[in-house]
Amino acid sequence: MLVCIVTGSRADYGLLEPIIDRISKEFEMILVSCGKHEVKYPHISVKMDMNDSCKSIVNAMGNEMVEFSNIYSKYKPDILMVLGDRYEIIIPVLVANIFRIPVGHLCGGDITEGAFDDNLRHAITKMSHLHFVTNEISKSIISKMGECDEYIYVVGNSGLYEIMNFLPMKKKDVEMELSMNFNINNIVVLYNPVTLEVDHSRIEIDNILKSINNLENANIYFILPNLDPDNEYIKKVIIEFCNKSKNRKYYGTLGRKLYLNLLYYSDVLIGNSSSGIYEAPLFKKTVINVGNRQKGRLMASNVINVSGDSVFDVKYKFSKFEYPYVLKNSADEIINILKSVDLKTLIPKKFHKN
Repeated sequence: MLVCIVTGSRADYGLLEPIIDRISKEFEMILVSCGKHEVKYPHISVKMDMNDSCKSIVNAMGNEMVEFSNIYSKYKPDILMVLGDRYEIIIPVLVANIFRIPVGHLCGGDITEGAFDDNLRHAITKMSHLHFVTNEISKSIISKMGECDEYIYVVGNSGLYEIMNFLPMKKKDVEMELSMNFNINNIVVLYNPVTLEVDHSRIEIDNILKSINNLENANIYFILPNLDPDNEYIKKVIIEFCNKSKNRKYYGTLGRKLYLNLLYYSDVLIGNSSSGIYEAPLFKKTVINVGNRQKGRLMASNVINVSGDSVFDVKYKFSKFEYPYVLKNSADEIINILKSVDLKTLIPKKFHKN
């Protein structure tokens, strides 16, 4: 069996990496990257030259469609595996449907009301044949969308299982790679554009910067935003903010290993990334989730929601820890499912009135 895996950005790659590793050992595999993030496995690169305008992104998606038509024609994969909800991901799924290639979709059924990712995720679900979800509620949502219950599997998230077995680097080595020594308090800021609330991203990032401007004995580590509409303004104000203090630093991307080590040695994550919903809570860190980008997701008890419409207090402590997502060896479970399912029976797909 030839499995094609697509990674669209740093957001999905870190969560996919354990699955990529296992699939590469069990099946024939081609890995396709549509982003500029670091990918350590041999892969095919699909160029998506674009800026943060809607027109530029859609033009890049058009080119991506042609690229995947060529890839599928040449390699003829037996199944496509994707994760999540990004515009980089919906195109290979759409093209796979035209080529009659079944699709395995990870992390469907979630809700994120503040981003067009929500619509893309549900569209990907309807074009997919095997559904690997992180919790029972997501399974129920996909079932209500008319998908076959037999092919909806609650497997958790392989990137989270990795954190359960996380072994940190030495603190001094992390400091060296970050080019800044840790302080008494250490804050990570990871904020992305809110794509369904026009210009609201500017209000929220401005209030984040005001809220952390005068913190004492604190280092602030910014991860620059992904390439969604309005990201240029966010990058601009973050860089200007960092240039005003030696205790602030920004990074385009860190790679999965260094990013997780930064979370491990930090105290708070501020922003609106899914990393604040999935990964950071498992490190028992306070997460301040800003605005509506992640609205609708299940959240751990150490996630504090703030509107982003005004300045907020930064809290370093939380009282209890409860985590809503399934934690198990997802990669092994997905491998076993792929071995057991007869892919030829997945197409055509029927609507199920569950």
